[in-house]
Amino acid sequence: MTVLDHLGLLGADVHRELIGQASSGAPIVYLDALDKGLSGASVWQARWRTPRANVMSRLHVFKIGSAAKLQREYDAIVNYAYAIDADTPKAFLVRSKSGDGATALLRSEFVSDSPVSSLRDHLRGLESADAAVACMNSLFGDRMKVWHYDQSETVTESQPLHEALDWWVDRRDLVGSADRLGRAGAEALVGASGVSSVLSLSDRVEELSNEVVPIRLGVVHGDLHTQNVLLDEAGKTFLIDFGWTAERWRAVDFLMMECSLKFLVAPRSARMTDLLAMDDLISGHEFGEPADVGRIQKWADERLFGRLMSRVVGAVIETRRHAIASGAVGDGETYTKGLALLGAGLSSMPPKINASLVLASTAHQVARLG
Repeated sequence: MTVLDHLGLLGADVHRELIGQASSGAPIVYLDALDKGLSGASVWQARWRTPRANVMSRLHVFKIGSAAKLQREYDAIVNYAYAIDADTPKAFLVRSKSGDGATALLRSEFVSDSPVSSLRDHLRGLESADAAVACMNSLFGDRMKVWHYDQSETVTESQPLHEALDWWVDRRDLVGSADRLGRAGAEALVGASGVSSVLSLSDRVEELSNEVVPIRLGVVHGDLHTQNVLLDEAGKTFLIDFGWTAERWRAVDFLMMECSLKFLVAPRSARMTDLLAMDDLISGHEFGEPADVGRIQKWADERLFGRLMSRVVGAVIETRRHAIASGAVGDGETYTKGLALLGAGLSSMPPKINASLVLASTAHQVARLG
């Protein structure tokens, strides 16, 4: 049986079995848990000493979860990611031999010999908004360029927004989210963001979901948030979690990244008034224009947790700049409509997400649309 060299990891027998298969029966597998999002899957970076050559393997990422979901992700890698992105890690799917085979492991091999960390952790360690802007420019202007820029035969269709955003908004439940937060407090948050009530917000979001807008289609990663982007110690960027990769609205990757930056990177312990001011600062910036780092820094100096929030502001503004520059959207209004609807869809996500800010920010986007 494979020995899992990680303090505190006991793991189910089926997990040990899968890791043993994925590492070709190596006697010791060195594992380190990765910062992972909301899916519930178990994700690890892994290396092992190869039994034959007795040398350390390259870095791998193991994702353990539902066999059906991982099969879908593997299919998306083969059918889309390999074709569009030569740097997509080599993937291999391992199904459990014991039990009913409902659990599987997706092994991704990375061309790296150093540990990786999530973009979320990386951004939190940066010193300035300027560094965050540079980081996002590297991601979208370099690593993601083959996904977002080099699609010369872009097709534009008119679709209802709920179809354009697909699964991510199917579980929207703003009223339920407000009740879980406490209705009185939720009503105050929504009111402070410029919408009269939670019910009014929910009704307006439903109107938006059925609004038909021009959608620019292309292949997207589909789940591009800060925990699905990894960086090694040399700064090389890797992508994981291709389960939603397909031909979709090209704005999806930018909308998902903005939501992740605001709802998962911004400090939960910051005062809500400051978080709402952060959202105001982002929205007040000319859509698609470069970040005014000096203005952001001055704003941050006046607030507790301002340094971290300034990195979020810079990163979001740069994300929006690339959304326009890549042709994913043609204007800020369509983007804002998508942002409001995606925020509503994320309102039902697990506690890891800042649900209070999701509700308030969704109301803020709706208020801006009028």
